[in-house]
Amino acid sequence: MTARRPARSSITGIEARRPRRVAVLGAGGFIGSHLVPLLAARPGLSIIAVDRTFEKLPAQATAGAASPVERVCAAIESPGLLDDVTGRADVVISLTALCNPALYNTQPLAVIDANYTDLVPLVRLCAARRRWLIHFSTCEVYGRTALDGDGRRMARMDEDATAMFLGPIHRERWTYAAAKQLLERLIWAYGQHEGLTFTEVLQQLRRDLAVQYLDDPKLHISKIAWLLGFNEVSSFTHTFKRWTGKTPSQMRTAAASSDFVQGG
Repeated sequence: MTARRPARSSITGIEARRPRRVAVLGAGGFIGSHLVPLLAARPGLSIIAVDRTFEKLPAQATAGAASPVERVCAAIESPGLLDDVTGRADVVISLTALCNPALYNTQPLAVIDANYTDLVPLVRLCAARRRWLIHFSTCEVYGRTALDGDGRRMARMDEDATAMFLGPIHRERWTYAAAKQLLERLIWAYGQHEGLTFTEVLQQLRRDLAVQYLDDPKLHISKIAWLLGFNEVSSFTHTFKRWTGKTPSQMRTAAASSDFVQGG
């Protein structure tokens, strides 16, 4: 995680600002369905959980009249939704994204809207109302491969040093990456010039978890991909290679060979 104006220690450590209400956009997804119950367990904190569906969100964690969780079943682009959410919440955690690789070439306009256009009002409202915006990034914003500022290949992706490298505009596969990159530049600009308090959660945690899971030979790579929220093993493999320069299988083989040599 990296943070801008001001620094924070963790997403669940938001008591540093003592907010009373947190809105989680995309609460029904993989990360949201794990995060909302953790936040709900914090005394004195209420949660506005927003998503189109809540199939993954544990019912027992948000049920009952005494539950601190308010479920709002709606799309982010629904009229008045973001105005209502930013009007009531002290902190907004944005997990919403359309990141299915199968859609990048087939529905590029929907991908651009979901990952940029529909979220621009959120950034502006958070800045105007002095809400703390927590945004989840992706390694996709760095494009096709990890390059340094001079265009030389890097051994692994580094959020603070890797340059952006995309294909030509007719290669719609990079629509998602371009939309996410532009949104993050918008957030940064509002933070620097309009007083927006924001945190960008980078891929370090997900990358570290992936390496940790690969150390367990009992975990199949498809299971690891699922645990990390990837819809397809191919997406996980592609992303992991961006992070480390190796595929998950290569990383696991290299680790096993190292253990054999050391134990030999």
